[in-house]
Amino acid sequence: MGNPSSKSAQMGNVLTARTMILLLVASALGVWVVLEQPSTSLMEFHVLFQRFLKLVPMRVLSIQMADYGSPTSKPTLLYSSNLANNAFDKFLFARSFEFGLCFKQFSSRESYL
Repeated sequence: MGNPSSKSAQMGNVLTARTMILLLVASALGVWVVLEQPSTSLMEFHVLFQRFLKLVPMRVLSIQMADYGSPTSKPTLLYSSNLANNAFDKFLFARSFEFGLCFKQFSSRESYL
C-alpha cells in the first residue's frame, strides 16, 4: 500500500505482513488475539489484512482512550478473534484494573468482519 518508493510505506507494509503472520499463527493455535489500531490506520485496507479476515472472523470495537486514563481522546479500534458479546467488556474491565484505571462505560461502534 502507499507509494512504493516511500521508505515509510515500505516499512508499514513489512510491519503489516509480520503482524498478519503472527495473528494467523496465534489464531491457528486457538489463541484469542486483540489488535489495537488508531482509528485513522489504513491497515484494515491492506490486502494481507483483507485475506486474514477471510480466514479468521474478527469483531471490531471502537473505543476512546480517554475512557481508560489517556489525557487525549485518541479514537482507537480493537479487532478481536473472540466473537462473544461480552468478551471485550470483561477484557477491558480487567485491563483497566491492571493499569490502575477507573473503568467507564463507553459508547461503542461494534461490528463483525
